[in-house]
Amino acid sequence: MEEDTVIFYAVFDSYGRPLGFYPSDIFPPTEAGAINPAIPKEAVVISRSTWQTLATNQPFVTYLNDEIKIHNQVVPSARADIQQ
Repeated sequence: MEEDTVIFYAVFDSYGRPLGFYPSDIFPPTEAGAINPAIPKEAVVISRSTWQTLATNQPFVTYLNDEIKIHNQVVPSARADIQQ
């Protein structure tokens, strides 16, 4: 798959912390053209530049309402709240 045609899907917790990335070159569409069933239903499409910023700045980054925020300290995960 060519780099320009890669679609980036991402899943976020309630704080906006990235929980997983699912690029279509690794998770290709089905033969019928549907989204790969391994991609969670709650995944959203993000741009390549958004993916690069989010991946590069973990665990100091959040993505809420289509806005990237880079924080000066680690952002807690909603999953950590569940474990307490």
